[in-house]
Amino acid sequence: MPEGATMSVYHDGNVVEFIEITLDVISNLHLLSASDYEDTKDKFFQKFEDAVAKVTTVLGPPAFNDGAAAAEFPSDQDAEWLALWHHPCGRIMLEQKHEDKELPLRLSIVLAPPPQ
Repeated sequence: MPEGATMSVYHDGNVVEFIEITLDVISNLHLLSASDYEDTKDKFFQKFEDAVAKVTTVLGPPAFNDGAAAAEFPSDQDAEWLALWHHPCGRIMLEQKHEDKELPLRLSIVLAPPPQ
């Protein structure tokens, strides 16, 4: 894993639901002015887009690449933006997460089984 990255395993009993590797984090967004907050969000979204482009060179075009409001957004995921690649072993997703203004903005790789 890249230096500074963290990994979390989410499970239900003995069943792994997904693995999340956090690649980048911006904290304390709630301390920014409204314009700095929007600039920071825009720059972080560009990081997401750049990461999608890099992964695409390895895995090909994503099967899905859109925001949480899209009808095809995976119902078992919680992110603002998500790119999804299908793999024989499961789903590989790149996600931009930001659950609340007081919480960190995160760029993560999520590995999950195929949807049930």
